[in-house]
This record gives sequence, C-alpha cells and structure tokens, in this order.
Amino acid sequence: PSKAQADQVCGDTGVWLQILGAGGPEIDDTQAGPSYLIWNDNKARVLIDTGPGSSVGFDQAEAQIEDLYAIAYTHLHVDHTADFPAYIKGSYFQDREEPLIVLGPDSNNPAYPDTETFVDRLIGPNGAYSYLSDFLTHDSSGGYRVRVRNVPSIGKRRWARFGNEEVKLSAIPVNHGEVPAIAWRVDIGDVAVVITGDFNN
Repeated sequence: PSKAQADQVCGDTGVWLQILGAGGPEIDDTQAGPSYLIWNDNKARVLIDTGPGSSVGFDQAEAQIEDLYAIAYTHLHVDHTADFPAYIKGSYFQDREEPLIVLGPDSNNPAYPDTETFVDRLIGPNGAYSYLSDFLTHDSSGGYRVRVRNVPSIGKRRWARFGNEEVKLSAIPVNHGEVPAIAWRVDIGDVAVVITGDFNN
C-alpha cells in the first residue's frame, strides 16, 4: 500500500476498529452511512451495520468477506442497512465457504420488521432482490449460506449466544424511540469494543 494508505490503518496485529462510515441519513454530509469493521490480526472479523457506501470502504480497506464471522445490526433504519445486498452480491466473487451469520434486533412493532423478516424482504424468494435468495439455502450459488438470527431488543437482559474461540458477541436492548435497537459488545481476548448505534436512553 502507499504511504497515504498505510497512515490510515492501525497495523496488522492486535484488535482495531475501522469506521467505514459515520454519516447520517442526510445526502449532503459527504460521508458513508454508519458501519464499523472490527479487525483482529489483520483479518476483518465483525461488521456492525452496513450503511450506504460502506461496501466501498470495505473494499478499499482490502477486507475479505470470507474472513467475517458475522454482520450485526444495531437497528434496521435504511442509513444503517442499505448496503447489505451489495455485500451479499459482492461475496459471490469471493471464496467464502463458511456460513455467514447475520444478527439484528427482533421486533414487536408492526411498523418495523425483525431482522429475519427484513433479510427475507430483501433477498428472500419474494424479496426485492429475489435472485439472491439461494444464499439463504444449502444450494447457495455463493458457496456459503447466510444464516439470520433475531436478537432480543426489549427488556434489560444481556444476550450472548454467539461466539467462537476468537470472538464473542453480546448485545443489550437500547432505546431508540419506537425503533427496535440494540447495542453490541465484541470481545476479542482482553479487548472489548462497544458499538451503541443510535439510542437515547
């Protein structure tokens, strides 16, 4: 990489957080939408939110979709989610084989779908991008399966049902008005990264 590129990264060892976008829903703030990439030893491990334009930053960071353990959502507003289909379509050209876990809030508000329903409406058989629906099956043309799980967004109990020897994810509901929302904690070794998303507790 060039010196300019090298100056924008934290290094190739240890845990670090890369902000792919921190803009809002406006289209005049010159930023990509909210998206946060957590690296460990030079591999992108967890992607939190996929705001518009974030997939460009993911590519520019030379992150690899096959290295991700999970995509996790704080909530499902468009400015935090719009690039999700782009990541799935783009992964077709990569070498991922392991299932990709997608985590996000459940919902008891009919105005806002839960994450499983949200993904189905985007890339399910009757979704906006139904040609990607096989990614949700064992016959995926991408070589791997997208598996979606709802995470509780109501109450005060901590959810901690995803992890492996390297990374553990936990979540807790936060208040974002009527919008189901959660904050995420990513633990890697003795390092913890917390992404709250939008909230007004």
